[in-house]
Amino acid sequence: MIDRILPAGEAETTGGEAVDCGGRTLLPGLIDAHMHFIMGPLEHETSEFADEYFKLFMAGARKARLLLECGFTTVRDMASSYGVANSIRDAAEEGLIDGPRIISAGHIIGATEERKIVDKDHNVIADGCDECRKAVRREIAHGADIIKIYNSTYPMRKNQGIHPMYTPEEVRTFVSTAHSLGTYVGAHVYGSECVRMCLDAGVYTIEHGGGLDSACIEILAKQQAFLIPTLAPNLLIENSTTYSQVAKDRYFNCLANEENISIRQAYQAGLKLGFGTDIDIVELSENMGCEFLARKKYTGMSNRDMLLQATRNNAQILKIDDLTGSVTEGLSADLILVDGDPEQDISVMTHKPLHVFFRGKRLAVQRV
Repeated sequence: MIDRILPAGEAETTGGEAVDCGGRTLLPGLIDAHMHFIMGPLEHETSEFADEYFKLFMAGARKARLLLECGFTTVRDMASSYGVANSIRDAAEEGLIDGPRIISAGHIIGATEERKIVDKDHNVIADGCDECRKAVRREIAHGADIIKIYNSTYPMRKNQGIHPMYTPEEVRTFVSTAHSLGTYVGAHVYGSECVRMCLDAGVYTIEHGGGLDSACIEILAKQQAFLIPTLAPNLLIENSTTYSQVAKDRYFNCLANEENISIRQAYQAGLKLGFGTDIDIVELSENMGCEFLARKKYTGMSNRDMLLQATRNNAQILKIDDLTGSVTEGLSADLILVDGDPEQDISVMTHKPLHVFFRGKRLAVQRV
């Protein structure tokens, strides 16, 4: 816990560790509101490996430590293969592994059509209101903290426009059941029609949110729902040397351009935005700060606003601002020390922090 905050030069030590922060910036620990510990296809899997839950857990545990070294002290896993993030969260909470504070969505719940989109190992299928209700109850019973659903087709699917996967009644069933169990629904969703359906039903977080029109943005501004952009994949694909130019053009024409425009318009409208990365954790560590760079490039966000999105905003959106998200007396001592002033130069965030403190404990950070 952060016990006291004193003016510069008045700090007192009572036998504890003193850290000289001169010329550096102390920030709250970063919060990633949209990430995945393990999501197929796995980076070194075999068909046997995909069936071995313990190996998935071990892979996730290694990534949990890596997240801390990257400065992320709280994360929200928005679906993992076999719901393994539930176990990673429990192990971290019990001190069995080094890992951040974890909010887990377990599996994604999707309609039958969704099976064509993603690896079945991290999603469950529910059709009709009765199955939707049962799926929510099952995920909570298996340890999920929140519920994630798919409610739009994926924009990259060939020769197919975006349309809702669920009916309004089914989405309302997800939301009402989650509310009855003390939690909320986040929806993977693109396109104005699909987003409006989610907002009308009471979905709490809109994940990604490409293809929003001004009416959707206005609704988001007026009601208690939040948009969690994830722009890092767009930047990494644009800079990739493994994608052909044809593949890049298709990706940006189908998805990224509209997503970048939507988020820029939402930001300019003054919405309180969350911060998510949505890329593999190893890739994240090799491309430190990529979400900051993507937001800067594609939307023109100010450095200060991006830092607030990754700390205070996310804590408020995830309903943990009474625990973390700011450097405030009485909150958890989740802190990072970075070399420079990211409010003036966001490239400071492209390097690992010099120091990471989680719940008051300083962690050793391996810096290359």
